[in-house]
Amino acid sequence: MTKLPKILLTVSLSSFAVGFFGVCGGPNIPLFLSVGMPVGAIFLGLFIVTLAFDKEMTRFDLEERLRLESARIASKPVAATSRQKGPVEWPKPHRLADSTQAA
Repeated sequence: MTKLPKILLTVSLSSFAVGFFGVCGGPNIPLFLSVGMPVGAIFLGLFIVTLAFDKEMTRFDLEERLRLESARIASKPVAATSRQKGPVEWPKPHRLADSTQAA
């Protein structure tokens, strides 16, 4: 588990605890503490979603890292020592007429 699911689970469990204390605590406890139950449910849902997509997020991060690395390598200029100096010489075309006359 990465850091985000651990944080979501911690917030969810603490919100459930606060909500449970607010609902079952007694008549002198403020009513706004009961909001912790729905907040805990929301964070529990987020925890389950991030846990379900953890492998896919890891694979996506790896693909993006490889894509950015290949783009960085492709954008590097070619070293001046590897370039040819002068005009490019093309190979001479092969003529069929010369080979038939020799035979």
